[in-house]
Amino acid sequence: MFRNQIEENADFSCDRLVCGTAELMDNMTIEEAGIDTESTLNALISLDGGKRKRKKKVHTTPKRIAHKHRKRPLALLEYFSVENSGKVKKLKQECDKCPVGK
Repeated sequence: MFRNQIEENADFSCDRLVCGTAELMDNMTIEEAGIDTESTLNALISLDGGKRKRKKKVHTTPKRIAHKHRKRPLALLEYFSVENSGKVKKLKQECDKCPVGK
């Protein structure tokens, strides 16, 4: 019943008592627990509260607007034209150095 002696000297009530790596039970005496005169007892208590709330970051740069695909009807007419004689003429010139696209 050494727990009562420890709680009288402390400001808080102990949740657990630990000696070395062994947890000491409530009904143990000093002899049963094997506590010597120079032994260290750790009294674990629960406290209210905790860390402060983390502040949100303030973003200085605006969000990047994602590219949206826009469908263009009859976009093919920008690249070719059909003459009166029925011939198809290219409106855009291809580069001689680059390979032909598919």
